[in-house]
Amino acid sequence: MQSIETNLAVTEKLHIPGIPTYALCAANIAPLRYQRTASRGIDEHPCSRFRGHRFDKDPFGSRREALGGSAVYFSMAASFFNKVNIIATIGDDFPKRYIALLRSKGIGLEALKAVKGGKTFRWKGSYDYNLNSAKTIYTHLNVFSKFDPEVPETHRDSKYLFLANIDPDIQQNVLRQMRRPRIVACDSMNYWIENKRKQFERLLGSIDVLLLNDAEARQFTREYNLIKASRLLISLGPKIVVIKKGEHGVIYFSRSSHFVAPAYLLENIYDPTGAGDTFAEA
Repeated sequence: MQSIETNLAVTEKLHIPGIPTYALCAANIAPLRYQRTASRGIDEHPCSRFRGHRFDKDPFGSRREALGGSAVYFSMAASFFNKVNIIATIGDDFPKRYIALLRSKGIGLEALKAVKGGKTFRWKGSYDYNLNSAKTIYTHLNVFSKFDPEVPETHRDSKYLFLANIDPDIQQNVLRQMRRPRIVACDSMNYWIENKRKQFERLLGSIDVLLLNDAEARQFTREYNLIKASRLLISLGPKIVVIKKGEHGVIYFSRSSHFVAPAYLLENIYDPTGAGDTFAEA
């Protein structure tokens, strides 16, 4: 995939909110969610976390109005292997060239809702030389603030569902519309952990795989040690917990085992935004 040379200093992103599914993705053009129904992985994905526009800034420069969002990162990565469908919302300010880009990758946009007169979700953030941590400068929910995802009848039998980083109430809403998915995976972030902790905890009882970064796992469990933190998370419902550690790889935990997987080292990294959503697809 082509690298995006965004400077490490400031990024402003236009997002599509929604949720992807491995085969279904509901996330943000801001959130996203995924469903998969293939033997190896993805059958279709509707994404509902589609961050419309973003503005990033880092030590290497800056970029304005870049395409971003969980739905975008997840579905673009998944499109290399199978069919993906996005469940998301955008404003009528969303550039048509980005719609064309998604279609060119075979990503299904049947459930991408464009709100007339609305503005797409936007996020602005910055990085310093520690690219593992982004500082949010502002978040404008825009059309995402009233997002009420509806899973099309044709997507409700997807076997694999990915609930990307969006409001836990929306994630639960999408999950309720599905018919017996084989695997449900979920991602979240510090904002929802802080502001909707109880809703997020309830959601954990309905999922199979949870992905969080190390800071989010510690924030939620109030445990510094990641082994103890993962045990607590698993006790709340997930069968598998994957702790993302940026350039240091990931730690996998299940009820019976755990292992550490290193990251592939790169020399030239300009913008790590969306790396976790892309990894989630894998």
